[in-house]
Order: sequence, then C-alpha cells, then structure tokens
Amino acid sequence: MPLHLTNISKSFGAVKALQNIDFDLADGEIHAVCGENGAGKSTLMNLLSGNLQPDSGEIQLNNKVVQFKNQTHATVCGIAIVYQHLSLFENQNIAENIFVDQFPTTRLGLIDYKKLYSETALLLQKLNFDPTLRPQTRVSELSAGQKQLVEIAKALSKKPAILILDEPTASITEDDVIVLFNIIRQLKATGTSIIYISHRIEEIFTLAERVTVLKDGQKVGVYPTVNLSKQALIALMVGRALPSTTNQRTKTEIVALKVERLGNTYIKDISFQLFRGEILALAGLVGAGRTEIAKTIFGALKKEEGEIFLNNTAIQINSPADAIRNQIAYVPEERKTLGLFQEMSIAENISSIFFTSNQPFFHDAAKTSRIASDYRKKLNINSASISQKVAQLSGGNQQKVVLAKWLSSNPEVLIVDEPTHGIDVGAKFEIYQLLKKLAAEGKAILLISSELPEILAISDRVLVIKNGRIAKELTTAQTSEEEILKWAM
Repeated sequence: MPLHLTNISKSFGAVKALQNIDFDLADGEIHAVCGENGAGKSTLMNLLSGNLQPDSGEIQLNNKVVQFKNQTHATVCGIAIVYQHLSLFENQNIAENIFVDQFPTTRLGLIDYKKLYSETALLLQKLNFDPTLRPQTRVSELSAGQKQLVEIAKALSKKPAILILDEPTASITEDDVIVLFNIIRQLKATGTSIIYISHRIEEIFTLAERVTVLKDGQKVGVYPTVNLSKQALIALMVGRALPSTTNQRTKTEIVALKVERLGNTYIKDISFQLFRGEILALAGLVGAGRTEIAKTIFGALKKEEGEIFLNNTAIQINSPADAIRNQIAYVPEERKTLGLFQEMSIAENISSIFFTSNQPFFHDAAKTSRIASDYRKKLNINSASISQKVAQLSGGNQQKVVLAKWLSSNPEVLIVDEPTHGIDVGAKFEIYQLLKKLAAEGKAILLISSELPEILAISDRVLVIKNGRIAKELTTAQTSEEEILKWAM
C-alpha cells in the first residue's frame, strides 16, 4: 500500500507546524522519521492517523487521494498507530484493551469472551509476552514495558497495511526491544509498511532503509541509512555540534547515602553506598525492581526492613515529605502523570515542591517568580515565559521543568528515573551535561535508565538489579553493554 504526501502544511495559529512536506512510503518498507522535539513529527503522524487534517496538500494511498475524517477512518484504510504515550484503560484487562473497539460477538450480539481471550492469547504469544500474564490480567497490574507491548498488540489486532510506531522502545527493556524488532521484521517480510519514530539513533540504523529528517516543521531531506553515519544524522537533526559525554569528574570518598538490607514486597536485601559527586546507575530489565528501590528510599513505598543513612546518620523515611525534608529528591519516570501539573504554568510547577515540604500553606508570588526565572535560565527551558503551561512545552523542556522543581529544593541526593525518556537527542545531551555538572558540584545522583549507552556515558558505577536484588556491581569504565545485559538476564 504505497503512501505519498505532497506539499502538506499545517499551522496552529501563528505556529507553522509543517511547511510543504513531501513524504513517501513503499510497500514493505521501514521508513524512519526523526528530528528534535518540535520538529513536526507528531503533527505529521496525527495527520496520517486521521487525528488532524492538513491545511493544504494532498495524501495519496494506493495512488488515490484520501482525506482521513478521523482515526477510525484511517484504521479502515489500513493505517494503525502506536503512540508514545499510552492510551490504555487501567481498570480493564489486556484482552478488553486490545479489542476495545472491535469485540467479537455472539449471535445474540453479546461479547464472545471465549473468542476474545483465544485471539488475545495468540497475539500475546506472537509478542512473546510474559507467559505468566493472561488475557484476563488487568492492565493496572502491568509494568510500563508490558503496557507498551499491549499497545502494539492492540495496533496489530487491526491487521494494518501501514503501522506507525512512535517511540515504541521508550519504556521497554533491551530484551523486549529484541522481541519487538523481530516482530517488526516479520511484519516487513509480509509486506507491512512501517513508519518508525525514535530518538534512539542506533535503532534507526538497525531497522530503517530510509530516514526522513524534519527540523522546525520543514523537511531537511530523505536519506538512505547506508549512506549516513550516526554523527551525520545527529548534525542534520540538531544543526549544531553536541558536547562530548566523556566523564571527566572525580567522585569524592564522602558517603552521602547508604542503605543497608533494604527490603519490602518488591525488593530484598538491598545494600549500597552513594558518594558525593557520583552518578550511580541502577540497570536491569523492566520489572527487576529498580524503580521500587528508588520509591522505597523516597518513601513512596513502605520500607519493611533495613536502614537508610544520610551523611552517616540513620533517618526515618515514611513518606515522600520525609524524604524532601531530608533533602532527597525524586524525578519520576512518568513525568506527565507523576511529575507535572499539565495545566499549570512553569512557575507554578517549579514552586509546587514547597507546598509539600517547608511551606505547606504560604505562597510567596515574588519568590516563586524569581526561582522559576532563575531555573528557566539555568536549564535553558525554551518557553514564551514562566507563565506558559507545561502542556504546551516539548518533552525535553517538560523534563527540564521537573528537574527544576526538584533542584529548587536544594537536594543532597537526587534520584532520576529514566531522565531522557521520550526526548530528542539534543535535549538528551543537555540533560547529560546538567547531571554531570550537578555531580561535579557535589550532588549525589542515583540514575535509573533502560538505555545502556546512557548509563555507560554518564555514570561512575552500575548496580545491576535482577528479581528485586542486586545481582552485580560494576565499574562503568571497565564494563560493557554485553556484561550489564549478562547480569541483568
């Protein structure tokens, strides 16, 4: 099902999201689309999936001009999309989510649950889903990676001729990535065309035959991946040289955080030290217990055994408020739901930390404005003003607002969970530089990341977590992706 776009433009008020974009997709092709946040990728995909209509230009499908009325119409025409941000119903089970708009029915018009569950089981088997999970398992019980696979199964259930994948590996482990890539290659072999969007440059070279680069709503060009290097692609995307991620700082021997035999329902016998000026990474598969360790230290999960020491003094943390009072900060993985108030301003989001710690009832507008302005400048938050709603910001700038909120509490220990999840390569390097700068200033940083190149680029040590326990401690300079994976699996 060849796809051709000609002179596609789309504006939102004075903002020109897309300007005269040409794009084509061949049968059985994996075609990557890349660019920084705000380049126009999401707008283009929303046009293709029927969620938006172009202001001008033409879309041809099988050499016929089409105008997608909505996403249902696009699906009928053979186009399915898997969004970066999940659209699942947490209180329904896996099968009900996958077939939410296409339930098999009996002759009486009732849902045929026997057929529903059998068809779901086949899809889960194809996705190499965890065999302990069943079609009847509630989505609320799943990990982030498992939810992402449910989204992909949901799209595949529609048997699309064109599948759009928007950051499909952002929340899944390297093990799940291998499974996903095998599925993508199987789909390609059967003639399915795939549009692949990812901020992970190495994935584009692994999968795609061609890549279309967008910048500021315009097409930079279309390139066969065999003719590009990673550095050349990054230069096309960002239009500037990026700083090196080489680790040049030296951690101190002063212990900032120590945990001994920490345990609860999710983790067992967790003991480690985190030094001032150090970035200590927690690596492992999704569901291994990395986030649970962080949440237990932060008081979001109850500690059932063990002790936590800050500056060699035992502290009691029974809630996040206790952690904040002890100058421990936690940047969560899910920034949109757990880290930000989407409809509030940048200033209000940054100042919100003070309403849960030392000033629960008093709001100083002048102080709020001053702090927000300072961090907007320090973190290079690209916005119209500190009064702009965070919902209007790119993913990278939203992540900077979350970091600014927690940094404004002046923490001694900063826990960051997937800090570059879903943000573009330029913003990633800015986050890397910021974390390294904070460590150089003496902050102790606990990093959780599913991106092994990220861990190797900025951390000093790695704790590999498996089944809620520390499987191995590694020195970053003396290890590799392969060794980390070996201990994680």
